[in-house]
Amino acid sequence: MAAKTALRIIIVGAGPVGLALATGLAKDGHSVTVLERQSSLQVTGGPIYVQPPAIRVLESFGLGDAVQSIGVAGPSIIWSYKDTSEPLLVSPHRPNHTPLSTDRQTVQKVGYEGAVAAGATVLFGKTVTSLENETTPTVRTEDGGEYSADLIVGADGIKSKIRRLLFPDQNMDAIPTNEVIFHSDVALDELRADTRLTGMFEHPGSCHFTFGPGRVNVLLIEPVAEGKTAAYNVVSNYGAPPTDRNASWYNSAEPSELRELFNDFSARDRAYLEHVKSCNVWRIGTAPETPSWRSSNGRVLLIGDAAHAMVPHAAQGVSQGIESTGVLTHLLRLARPDHLDDVPALTEGFEKLRRPRVEKIANLSQNNLQVRVLPDGPAQEGRDAALRKMGQMPAIEWDKIEMDMSADSNSPQFTKWLTAYDIPLEVERFVKSDLVDIPSS
Repeated sequence: MAAKTALRIIIVGAGPVGLALATGLAKDGHSVTVLERQSSLQVTGGPIYVQPPAIRVLESFGLGDAVQSIGVAGPSIIWSYKDTSEPLLVSPHRPNHTPLSTDRQTVQKVGYEGAVAAGATVLFGKTVTSLENETTPTVRTEDGGEYSADLIVGADGIKSKIRRLLFPDQNMDAIPTNEVIFHSDVALDELRADTRLTGMFEHPGSCHFTFGPGRVNVLLIEPVAEGKTAAYNVVSNYGAPPTDRNASWYNSAEPSELRELFNDFSARDRAYLEHVKSCNVWRIGTAPETPSWRSSNGRVLLIGDAAHAMVPHAAQGVSQGIESTGVLTHLLRLARPDHLDDVPALTEGFEKLRRPRVEKIANLSQNNLQVRVLPDGPAQEGRDAALRKMGQMPAIEWDKIEMDMSADSNSPQFTKWLTAYDIPLEVERFVKSDLVDIPSS
């Protein structure tokens, strides 16, 4: 469906979310320019899951075949405790509601190719230095460029410059935490030759979680990176974060440190870590709470991590950003010809529709970490017993389950709300509600 009126739209940030949005908006007939401060597409970043609602958004943008070709639907998640050889739970994914296992760089590349093919302009080396939004929204860049638009979207990540410019009187710096994640890659052939790891790495996309006090070891068979598997080793209290706003949150680390941090984990986990020859350490952070995701005139909007960065323990960060691109694209189709004044109502509607879901999932992600890194003791034993019990439950008849965002996060109702969320239907319901004055044709 094409937009009723073609808007001039500037997107700041050429990450997976910004480029997905550029693709969807350009396909709808909008004039889209993406400004990216880096000189080329980002080459760092590790494995990610693209969740089912986000997959459906990318399919609606014409990127479905490309995304499916670079991702693998994982057959299961295996949950274990560091002192046990047998899993606590083997959790199979549901048919047609399975996330794709891929990596950030690949999703970004697919988005870039889709955006360019759809007619968007992507400009690299464009560092935004100022923002004006009193009349016509305008950004200026370090190289002297000036770009005006009907709508400016800040998709520039957790350290968003647009967020800081939008709220200059408040501290809008990203908030680093004490938590870090070590990231490593090892060739699958090498791991499969190690008899201590027999059977662990046979199914692309499978994910092995091992819990321990203050730490989690996540082994993920990565389908993209030239036959490698990836590990995420979470340390919940690594030490005080850097205070310098410009300090890098992604740095090289020593494998010996990683092995020492996890030296009390199972023989299987230690065997994997023996194969690690290099690794990086990634400082986890969140975005500050903003009074709004939009400017006072409604024509500058934050999206993705710029608006709602979350810790990665629900595997939802990128996917929530992509979901938001689907919602915004649908809403902007309602702007009437020659009615630029419709844009503020539509961006207001975007925030009102998206905030409750995003905040619920951000809280889930934070709670997941707390449960996974419990110290040894009664709470940890209760968690492990609950996981074993889940594995003994009868198969769920998903067609009979009603989705419910207010249900317990371990319930089928909540799980279905996470995975079966239908963006076109939710937008349609929202437009018919009285929560915001959406323009009618």
